[in-house]
Amino acid sequence: MRYIRSPHDYMIIDLDYLEDQIMNNGLNSGIGGSGEGESEQSEEETPAEPKKCASLAELILYVRRVTGTEIKPINLLDPKVRRRQGDTRAWNHRNLWCIRCPGPCPVCKGTCCLREEARAKVHDESLEGEDLEKVKRLIEIIEFLGPHAKDADTYSQCSPPDGCGRRVCPDCCGVCPNEICRDIQCMVSRFPHMFNDAS
Repeated sequence: MRYIRSPHDYMIIDLDYLEDQIMNNGLNSGIGGSGEGESEQSEEETPAEPKKCASLAELILYVRRVTGTEIKPINLLDPKVRRRQGDTRAWNHRNLWCIRCPGPCPVCKGTCCLREEARAKVHDESLEGEDLEKVKRLIEIIEFLGPHAKDADTYSQCSPPDGCGRRVCPDCCGVCPNEICRDIQCMVSRFPHMFNDAS
């Protein structure tokens, strides 16, 4: 499947694994079928070992791992690391799904989370056939995980009075390298030195 975020990156999502794990856990009993023939199958063959079922936490970790939305904490003791106020996640963290989606970034028009990005791809009809079906299945899986897959948004406010005051994505803003200041400014502000800080 072509990775949604960049036209040059690819990822392989084993959606069948995830669905099998959900079915094994009985988390979506409505999708599992009618159950006809299950008693016949159980009489004919009994498995040597019970099937290992993944927990919901393991399923969420699996989805985060294959979509590149794993939560990576920063070193709070390092004053040079870029950080958002009250947030311990890495600066360039990508959400699987936001608690409250702030909408597209006002600077680059990018989406706030993977779910919104996938929904945009479905609505603008840029995908066809199998790719479109995979994106729709990904959206269904993210929505099935529900509040367990949600994170606080990663947008930061471009600090007034020198900044514009808009909330922008991490790719479009930087942090002042001065340890005392740590002001956040967007790309259209007049402080380009903030983007030289790669930490």
